[in-house]
Amino acid sequence: MKPKYYLITLVFIFFVHCSGSATDTSTNTDNPNNSSSDTDNTDTDNSNAGSTDTNNTNSDSTDSGSESQPADSQPVDTTTPCSIADNNFTLSLVGTNQGSITNVTQQPIVLSATHNLPLNAYLLSESGETPSVADPRWVAIPETPNLSIDTTFTFESDGEKSLVFFVKDTCNTVSQASNFFSLTLDTVAPTGALTLNDGAKFTLESNPVVTRHLTASDNASQIVAYMYSSSNTPPLIDNSYWVSVEKTTTIDLSESIALPAPLNHKKFMYAWVKDAAGNISNTISTSIE
Repeated sequence: MKPKYYLITLVFIFFVHCSGSATDTSTNTDNPNNSSSDTDNTDTDNSNAGSTDTNNTNSDSTDSGSESQPADSQPVDTTTPCSIADNNFTLSLVGTNQGSITNVTQQPIVLSATHNLPLNAYLLSESGETPSVADPRWVAIPETPNLSIDTTFTFESDGEKSLVFFVKDTCNTVSQASNFFSLTLDTVAPTGALTLNDGAKFTLESNPVVTRHLTASDNASQIVAYMYSSSNTPPLIDNSYWVSVEKTTTIDLSESIALPAPLNHKKFMYAWVKDAAGNISNTISTSIE
């Protein structure tokens, strides 16, 4: 090859070689940056995506937890005992001497009551008027929905008597009146007078027969029996010598009797009168000689 052509060839080869190196360098320079950028972008995207997904997951879980309830959750009962109280009280008053005529002021009674709430007091009354919760006659009892009490009540005056009772629950609801326990109370004994021969002090020894006159009255339970005796010992209510009469407010009895011997001594005569309530009069007495 001629020197001229040889030199041109070397220059061309050198030029081509230099151009190729420059191209590779440029490519290698761009690629690391691009690769780093891509890596950063990828990491950033992945990090952001993960963070977003995590936040969304946590947010969804929180929302889901706030809205859900346990499967066995029950509605809260907002009712109170007093809101379910009613007036369905059941009451019963039983007295031993129901409907009787008696002279016993203190009467045994049995009180029974039930309610859907506990009862804490009862009140005895001779009228059917409903008491207030502040009435001082209320008798406190241990709280119970089923009341059963044996007690007594003392009547203060004679006459036709009636008794009812009320109960009160823990919400201060007062019941209706119970049934009536009724009786006739008579504590006053009959009164009377007794005479022999219309009150004469003496009688003839030859005529021991005299007229005995008994009068008595009882305006309450009325007279039901009388009794005579030569002894001044008051009889018992069930003495066999009582002479029964049809119930009456007064008696006026006259009869002839023979005075016992000896006739020259003063003779005493005693009588008693009994009413339907069991009251026995004081000793009624007279004498003659």
